[in-house]
Amino acid sequence: MKKFGALFLLLGLASSLFLTWGCAPRKSHKVELKPEETAAVDTTKAKSEEPTIVFEEVPPAETKPEVTQPAEEKPAQVYGYRVQIMAALNEKNANRMAEEARTKLDKPVYIEYIPPYYKVRVGDFLIREEAERYRDKLKALGYYDAFIVETLINTH
Repeated sequence: MKKFGALFLLLGLASSLFLTWGCAPRKSHKVELKPEETAAVDTTKAKSEEPTIVFEEVPPAETKPEVTQPAEEKPAQVYGYRVQIMAALNEKNANRMAEEARTKLDKPVYIEYIPPYYKVRVGDFLIREEAERYRDKLKALGYYDAFIVETLINTH
């Protein structure tokens, strides 16, 4: 008989849990406010009464016209060729070489970081033969270790 009592007790517990979890959630009594409204509670009434919510209009803040500046357009990138003139472990050395090259050369100079090296590369060539001619020009200017690399280049 005790076993049946315990069984009924467990069944009763299980059914109450099932009913609690299976029921729809209770509705809350939230009050939605519009952005231009604030709520104030009137506390002048007696403590036994529920407080009354009073809505007050709040003037909208002055809106300033949004100033947008044109976004800098990045040049389209395609695979092409550049001539590498130096690779350095130190960014400072790469920057120094790039500045020197910018004063001497008529093509754009880039520093590309490909760990662990900072690579100083020159030009944006679509055709390998153009890159070869420029490499030869760089060697004549004293960049004896210059060589061609295939990489993403900027189109103008």
